[in-house]
Amino acid sequence: MKALALIPFALLTVATAQRPSDITIKTRSTYRAHVNGAIETVTFQVKGSRTRHVRRTEIGNTGSWFAFTTIAQCDVGQIIEINEAARLYAVEPARSAVPLPAQAILARRPLEDTRAVVEVRTIDAVDTGERRAYGSLVARHVVTKTTVEREDASRNLNEVRDGWYVDLPWPPCQKPGDTATFVALGMVVSTGRGVGSTGRVETRIKGRAKTGFPIEEHDRRSNGDTSFERTTQLVEFSEAPLATSPFEIPEGYKPALQLPFAVGHDLSRPDTAWNRASAMWTLATSWCDSGNGRGGADPS
Repeated sequence: MKALALIPFALLTVATAQRPSDITIKTRSTYRAHVNGAIETVTFQVKGSRTRHVRRTEIGNTGSWFAFTTIAQCDVGQIIEINEAARLYAVEPARSAVPLPAQAILARRPLEDTRAVVEVRTIDAVDTGERRAYGSLVARHVVTKTTVEREDASRNLNEVRDGWYVDLPWPPCQKPGDTATFVALGMVVSTGRGVGSTGRVETRIKGRAKTGFPIEEHDRRSNGDTSFERTTQLVEFSEAPLATSPFEIPEGYKPALQLPFAVGHDLSRPDTAWNRASAMWTLATSWCDSGNGRGGADPS
């Protein structure tokens, strides 16, 4: 889709006065890190207090693909995660917007990281002041430059991300990027510092321009002799009324495996008695190996 022409700010103000309850945005990103680069399609839809976020990735020319869908049903207080390829789903309660007492205490008293600095990351995001209208939404033009300096200079990184961004009407029970605790394809989705890291990363912020959901984006990254390039383009934008069915669990899909002690779901396996027993056995075996001396250091 061709980019919309730049328009005066006064007209943008009028355009955003009334925001419809139904929105569909679809983008496609192409990766040129190698010949068989991946293609990622993202579809974001809003209908009232519900959202549907689909991320589908095609692996080059192999014909392989995987896709995950997140549906936020704020009217009933739950988040649904779906593995489209396996036709499995998992349901978790939506996170509360009010932090728990323990979370509030940790937020006020962050743990001090005393490790040596092994990486300095400098981020400079600048708003050019240019604006575009996409229906009732207003896109801003932001250029973000990131440099990463490491102990090994050959691993230094330079990145320029040039894009147009909009603010999506995220529902009150979900923030951008929020997910519950799920296990996808055998890997736990988590955030935080990597295990086994020998030092800390120091982040320096220069420009603090706001980005958002990328309507268009061009990302260029260089790291020594290697380079990476990703281009995101708008495929569809619509404010036409949407059906309610896409914001429900798809018909014919099965519940994903609930892991022991409610630690999450395995979105790669259905919830069957055999899979539950297998998960319990894996957990018990891991506990025995780590807690009873087997597989550990020789006590002598």
